[in-house]
Amino acid sequence: MLQPNVETRAPAAVRTAGHWFGPADRPLMGWLTTPASGPGSSAVLVLPPVGYQYWSTHRTMRTVAERLAAAGHTVLRIDYDGTGDSAGDQWDAQRVPAWRASARAAADELRSLGTTRLAVVGARLGGMFALLDGDELGAERVVAWAPVTAGRRYAKEIRLLSTPVPGSDDVVSAGVVFAPETLADIASLKADNGGAVVVDGGEQALEQPTEYATVPEDVVAEICDAVGPSGDGSVQALVPRETAQFGAIAEEVVALGPGELVGVLSRPRAGSDLSAPVAVFLNTGSEPHVGPGRAWVEYARRLAEEGHTALRVDFSGWGESPDHGHAPGRPYDAHCEDETIEIVRALRERGHEKVVLVGLCAGAWVALRAVLREPADGVVALNPQLYWQPGDPVEALMSETRERRTPDRLREERGCRLGLWSALDVLGRRPWAGTWLDELRASGVPVAMVFAEGDDGIEYLRNRLGRRLIRTLRGGAITVEEVPGIDHSMHRAWLRDSIAGAIRRHLDRIR
Repeated sequence: MLQPNVETRAPAAVRTAGHWFGPADRPLMGWLTTPASGPGSSAVLVLPPVGYQYWSTHRTMRTVAERLAAAGHTVLRIDYDGTGDSAGDQWDAQRVPAWRASARAAADELRSLGTTRLAVVGARLGGMFALLDGDELGAERVVAWAPVTAGRRYAKEIRLLSTPVPGSDDVVSAGVVFAPETLADIASLKADNGGAVVVDGGEQALEQPTEYATVPEDVVAEICDAVGPSGDGSVQALVPRETAQFGAIAEEVVALGPGELVGVLSRPRAGSDLSAPVAVFLNTGSEPHVGPGRAWVEYARRLAEEGHTALRVDFSGWGESPDHGHAPGRPYDAHCEDETIEIVRALRERGHEKVVLVGLCAGAWVALRAVLREPADGVVALNPQLYWQPGDPVEALMSETRERRTPDRLREERGCRLGLWSALDVLGRRPWAGTWLDELRASGVPVAMVFAEGDDGIEYLRNRLGRRLIRTLRGGAITVEEVPGIDHSMHRAWLRDSIAGAIRRHLDRIR
């Protein structure tokens, strides 16, 4: 069960902005955090983990950056090539060399900004890169949090915990692709501590789902102490590069609405058609705006290549948005509905005439609630679980939810077989979700509910709300589709074309 929000305030004296760097035709994304009084000449490069721990440690790495910037450092957290918001695709070859090259490009970028001293902080595989390449990067100090030191063992762990891609030797772990070449390159790596500071612990971030992960304050303090003071040097004011163009698309880091909610807007490089619908990808679970297994980045860029505009955005308390007292962000948080409305209004103020909300699971639930208060022009609800009600306990894994709901599921199945729910529906006695379907139908907002085959969400609709669902579908505004093969979390990356196609069809329907 999820913990309640524990406020994690960003120091008031720091600023963070998205910053593109590296090759112009294949730019890398970094999040540049500086003292509000001005950037310091002492720089810290933060190298994240690869794989699921990229998501579960995100809040911790952001906290480290903010604490170091508050102490006077200029801090750059990066996404490696083909990960996060950076250009490139996770199916590309030469992943490990590309990731290490990303770190070199980041160190060069910090020097080009005028910094004169460099420390490198890395976590897990990023910690191994820090240990291996710290000297080459020119680091005066290297700090590694729970670093991978035996690549062979780590590669074996990845393979054991991954799902094979049918017809291929590739495997996928939590939506992240590892080709045989990548695993072999990881296996060939071995690092020792040398003169680096190694920080252990932090299992509450390293070994937990993002929905359960919490910031290990002792680890943050030890990392910051190891980096040490910044000194008194400063550099000229930095102007973050918040836009980039690569291939057929352009991307821009934006801050929307009164809450300055942070997102990345993808559009055709030739320009946006403001009359066409913009797809807004909302946070899933407690994951940042790149989406589960980076799915939101992949979908947004595919849509942009086809002429659409797409936004992936963080609620407050998630990803890169300000906290506003809501960190760490948890699924179904009450403020998410209000902020969805804020996002819709902000996009319209920017000239976008049509806004379509896209969410998965909790994000879909939030979108379907928000449109009843601020009608958008459409919703793509991926695997929405309409049985959730405000105040219900929320689990990180659908397997936990399914186990907890076993008595309810059995009762729903039995009532369906006996025709009980249909009879009650005729009498006007229906659950909260049935009234919700009526309200959605009455709103006239086009809604595409897209489910993984056999998902708990579609099972609930059919068993408990079968008659109400049939009546809802007759209106035509709401559609339901089941996609074979895909999993609830969209981690089966080789099947994402089917979901991208469903989103595209709904956008075309609204266009």
